[in-house]
Amino acid sequence: MRRFLFEIMRPLVVLALIGATGLTVSDAGAKMVAFRSSLAPKVLSSGTQTFARSSENFSLPNSACSAAHVSQFEVQDGIKGIRVNADYCELAASSLPKEVRAVLARIQDIHARYAETLSTTPGELFGLGVRLSLAPHPIGPLASITSESPSTIEIDVFPDFTADRFPDRVYAHEVTHWLLLEQLLGDSALTIEGDYLFHESFPDLVSSYVNDTPVVDFTDPSIRTDLTFPWRGKPISSMNGPLRDFYLGRFQSEPIEACAATSTKSMSTNEKKMCTFFSTDSVRRADRKALFAGAVEKAPTTAELLTPFKPERCLVHYKNGTAGLDACYMNSLGPVLISFVRSVESLFGSKPIVTILSALEAAGKNPDHYTCAFTDVRAKKKGMTTKESVSFISFMQVLKLIRMQLLPSDVVVFDNAWVEHGLETWATLDHYDRDAGVAAFAYMHLAAENTKYSTTYKCNTPIPSERGPHCKARCTYEAAPPQPASE
Repeated sequence: MRRFLFEIMRPLVVLALIGATGLTVSDAGAKMVAFRSSLAPKVLSSGTQTFARSSENFSLPNSACSAAHVSQFEVQDGIKGIRVNADYCELAASSLPKEVRAVLARIQDIHARYAETLSTTPGELFGLGVRLSLAPHPIGPLASITSESPSTIEIDVFPDFTADRFPDRVYAHEVTHWLLLEQLLGDSALTIEGDYLFHESFPDLVSSYVNDTPVVDFTDPSIRTDLTFPWRGKPISSMNGPLRDFYLGRFQSEPIEACAATSTKSMSTNEKKMCTFFSTDSVRRADRKALFAGAVEKAPTTAELLTPFKPERCLVHYKNGTAGLDACYMNSLGPVLISFVRSVESLFGSKPIVTILSALEAAGKNPDHYTCAFTDVRAKKKGMTTKESVSFISFMQVLKLIRMQLLPSDVVVFDNAWVEHGLETWATLDHYDRDAGVAAFAYMHLAAENTKYSTTYKCNTPIPSERGPHCKARCTYEAAPPQPASE
């Protein structure tokens, strides 16, 4: 699931990605599996840049939904003025409530701006039809989410919602997740969707261009700015800031602190509900309370939070042998990417998002990979010598491809902006995420391909401490040689 702002804890990547595979064939003829964030690959038409599947086999139900390219529109109970219906797209357009029609018109406009950002048309991009629901929530748009199987966008709103308060920026972020999951931005885009540097920052970047804003948040007349919880009210523009700018604990405690600093008497009804939710949720949710349970590292002190950010402070090693970048918050990376791209957008051409997607497709033709093999003597005696490989793309590779296409004078500008934004840190984060996530995924694929051996010796678990004594394996990272995007 992909929450817009308060997806407080990323699931441990070695657990979240197991079983999401798609088989391809390596140059050597050995079986290779693609590292994917969620869904197995879907069949698309051939071509290097395919935005959408044909909508010819899809029948959009009524004129309002059809114009907006929405195939399903559901409203959950609790939103004032909109009665619950199984699917408003199944009704005649003339019978749709006023607010539903207004929301669909709003979405139609967002889709048009989105398509323009990608130099395509709404029909080509959203022809499949977006699955959408509106749901009431105490923290409104901050709880919005895109779920999988089937991929569906849930835009959360306040119970007194009206269409003029629809969160355009949040929707553009979430519909990017939807397009990625539906493979409508290409094969490589789905493969990279789970990359730590890409997962939340790219949807933020797209939303910033669709809505022409450097800040991806929401506004609502019933909520004062201090309580909408954008990143301290302004974008974080550099990884050179203090640790607290990226530390997950800050995004857990800051809402409570902001509420405590606001007079209850001056709060609107929605503000009171928000603050009540934050207060009770911080105690109730075990994942927040036990963020570092089982971790080797200790939580940073107040003084340490003010020291310059170091990427190793994001990495958490657990006593069971797993690891991940769990101490930091992925959403805090989005504003940095937005600031960087906007500072050098002339180098990205007239359509920066199109340039990034083109480089992404080029990177997908020449991915990195991990190759794993059991190393225990018993595995060798039983003939378990087959190597299994996992191919993957990193967002760092995509950015490097873009840099390779620049003129020498433009490279200087690019590199200066890179340093100014502290993005060399991204290379380290990318390394940590690769070794924690992709290597673990590769091991689990190795175990799955050697079913009998893995079952006998208890190798079918992502938790190293729970594996049998004969499950030792070696996983080797092999970087693909850089290739210009035009090749």
